[in-house]
Amino acid sequence: MEITVPPKLSTEIAPRHHVGLELAIPVMKAWDGYGKGLLDEESLFLEEVDIQRLGAVIAKTVTMCPREGNPEPRWYPSSWRQARKASESIYINSIGLTNPGIRVALDELAPLWARWDIPVVLSIAGETVEEFGSMAAMANRTPGIAAIELNLSCPNIENGAHFS
Repeated sequence: MEITVPPKLSTEIAPRHHVGLELAIPVMKAWDGYGKGLLDEESLFLEEVDIQRLGAVIAKTVTMCPREGNPEPRWYPSSWRQARKASESIYINSIGLTNPGIRVALDELAPLWARWDIPVVLSIAGETVEEFGSMAAMANRTPGIAAIELNLSCPNIENGAHFS
């Protein structure tokens, strides 16, 4: 009987960083309209996806201050569930970075994420290079945040993209 060894799927992200980040599998799921997108205990994302089968999840982009985002309608069709049910081949959104601000992410959500078995990547968007630096420094010392993603370009905000 031949015994086969399953392939090693783990991937090291930022291997030169003093902490590093190893993903059990090289698959990350980014926020894309699941509920509020905050990966909180009421998140629709957690009902729809077995996150333990992922290498990491990327939380919705947060900014220094809360943002209400763009006015309604923000979706076509009106929800991703409706699009999926109707087998729509197009799904458009214009959210505008609606979010509760980085303090809520760090103070209320990160403690929940710290209890998970998979890494959570926090996406941040700043108005200036200095604001990016401040938010990254805040997130860097917060348990529950394994990595930081810089959202340098969001076309669905006033005046277009930040840095692109």
